[in-house]
Amino acid sequence: MEYGKITKGILDWAETKGHFKWRELHAEYIKLSNGSNAMGYHLPNWTNEDTDRKCGRFIYKEGRSYTMLTRPKHKHLVKLLILHKRMRDCRQYYFKTNASLDVYDPLVSAMADVCTTIGNCKNSVDFNIPSKDMQTFNYWYRESDLNYLEMPDIR
Repeated sequence: MEYGKITKGILDWAETKGHFKWRELHAEYIKLSNGSNAMGYHLPNWTNEDTDRKCGRFIYKEGRSYTMLTRPKHKHLVKLLILHKRMRDCRQYYFKTNASLDVYDPLVSAMADVCTTIGNCKNSVDFNIPSKDMQTFNYWYRESDLNYLEMPDIR
């Protein structure tokens, strides 16, 4: 079975269903898992709000019933993740071409700042990124553009 198929199926079902009882959830699990009876293994993961899913969905227990909720995301989180990916590609290029430390070290230092900011954004939707950091991140977004630097494909 494909990894994550059951969780995605359960969360999709829960989203369309709205409120539901444990028995309904268990019946849907049996249907999706081709008769498996090990829902207790998956349920803690489904109900954990902090599980890092791209969709941000999780199942919330209200008294004796369940409902599906979506964890809000920080408005800059996706852009920061894209920036980090571009910086990793640029770092890989600099490493392969033996770039000087004057070029390589500032990039690695900025990547650490981006990682810290990503962590803060994941922990708090209301985290305010200082304008100085935003300017620095915009600079590195432009600097890490592989097409602009006419770099060969390194992937």
